[in-house]
Amino acid sequence: MIVPVASLDSFFYDKQTTTLTVDISDLGDINIFSPLYDDACDVGFSIKSSYSGEVITFSLVSERKHIVENEVICWTFKPVGHTDKPLTVVVYND
Repeated sequence: MIVPVASLDSFFYDKQTTTLTVDISDLGDINIFSPLYDDACDVGFSIKSSYSGEVITFSLVSERKHIVENEVICWTFKPVGHTDKPLTVVVYND
């Protein structure tokens, strides 16, 4: 399965919370809901560091919606298979 890869340069990193954030429009045509495996319903995308070349794949773990308007505010992703990396990715629906 080929998972889309976004550049780490597109994200803002908060060192205190170990969170990467980005507006979905800043990702261009990257599909953040791509299937991660042929035999599962997990979706997500990967992020590549232009500095180290490391690629980490992230899986969707939650979606936050506006209570009144029922519009998605953001999606939260966690790393797949990288328990040593306490990263969270939040993609905002702008």
